[in-house]
Amino acid sequence: MSSPLVPGWFDVLFMLVPLFIIAIIGFGVFVAVRNYRAAKRGGVDPFAVDTELKVLAMDSAALAPAAPSIEERLAELSRLHSSGLITDEELAQARMQALSGR
Repeated sequence: MSSPLVPGWFDVLFMLVPLFIIAIIGFGVFVAVRNYRAAKRGGVDPFAVDTELKVLAMDSAALAPAAPSIEERLAELSRLHSSGLITDEELAQARMQALSGR
């Protein structure tokens, strides 16, 4: 039922746009359900998965600061000794620990 004031393609567009919107909403629901099930299968809380991933990332060794090398540790110990913050005995003990890898 076409009107002389409304072009014919408008009727088609009027039917396609709501169908397109319904398809997008349906796809969003499909993705949400799929992600929910995958999270449950993986043993995580689906509603807090982003927080759990952030905590895991913060606790991982990949984000931990790198341990100083033996050379850096020995240089730091020498600096502390020369400034008088540690004694000869403490320096010797700390050097032994640094060289043994502890």
